[in-house]
Amino acid sequence: CSSSTFRSCSSGIGGAKYDLITDAIIRDFIGVDPPPYIVAQIRPNRAIVMGHQENGRWVDLYQFVILPQADGSSRLILRTRTMAVGGFWTLFHPGFFIMERGMLLGIKERAEALAGSK
Repeated sequence: CSSSTFRSCSSGIGGAKYDLITDAIIRDFIGVDPPPYIVAQIRPNRAIVMGHQENGRWVDLYQFVILPQADGSSRLILRTRTMAVGGFWTLFHPGFFIMERGMLLGIKERAEALAGSK
């Protein structure tokens, strides 16, 4: 997986191919190729922010934040922001929520497996 773009991640974030499904939906219903997501900011062991820009403005952002907990565990928070609103996007947003939840569960599963192997 490239450090600068999502598109080169063959299995998607969290191990699911949700990014490929979303790309296909955008291609089929809008008729355009979605832009690759780029890494906007990395805070080692704390956060990563990625998204894409149009005409120099961020139009979609995903922020993954790791919050250490008092018991030694960590909490992963996903924050999203999009400028895609109204029209058919109103219909697609619940689907994106379901895909994001699946992505987070995939990340959780991998993190717990990694923690258990140490």
